[in-house]
Amino acid sequence: DLTITTMEVAGNCSTKSFSAQLGVDPGGTWTFQLGGKSYGLTGLAIWLAYVGSEGTSAAQTSFGMEGHVTLAGANFVLAAEYDTDQGWTLSGGTAIGTTINVTGLSQELLQSTTAVSLPEGFPEVELRNILFTAAPKSGYVRVSGQTSVKWGFNGLNLNVEHFGFERSEGKIGARILVDLTIPDVVTIRLTAEKIATTGGGWEFRGNTGQQIEIKKLIQALDPKAVLPPALEG
Repeated sequence: DLTITTMEVAGNCSTKSFSAQLGVDPGGTWTFQLGGKSYGLTGLAIWLAYVGSEGTSAAQTSFGMEGHVTLAGANFVLAAEYDTDQGWTLSGGTAIGTTINVTGLSQELLQSTTAVSLPEGFPEVELRNILFTAAPKSGYVRVSGQTSVKWGFNGLNLNVEHFGFERSEGKIGARILVDLTIPDVVTIRLTAEKIATTGGGWEFRGNTGQQIEIKKLIQALDPKAVLPPALEG
């Protein structure tokens, strides 16, 4: 149960509207279910608003709260907003300087011992500046964050800058942003994506605005490659 300790109310008679900010006892906890597991939102602040419409029966009511929750051992600050059709929507993130291991976080939130199916050879990743969104009613979960880790892939060296994963419609997907640098040739920003709603494998895409000398590119990728006469010289 939640105990209200303070209340601030504002209203407008001409628009038939009002809003309220409610302070809750620090020991109060609001519990929600996500992936079959219960989580408690603490340190709560609650708000509600009502907007009427002069001369009609139309009206809008909104309700939400803010607080703290522990996910994978780390503290998140979340806002929860209620919609009569969608139910609760949670959104928020971690404090600056907080880091979380991707494997542990995805296993907890996705309720899967295998977590996200990653590309072969993908390293362990620690995320920072993490953003979190979830809709407990539908089971939707999305997490993304920044990182900086080296990844050797098919003989190429990539720098991973961003990693995110989601569960949508019961399927798990993920997205990785990396920089591929071929020394003295080119740097390419690549997106590796496993789309949740399609259930397919990883797809890589990228582009660059740099001019590339084809001969140098081929030699960098395969020093033993035999170049056609048009590329010699």
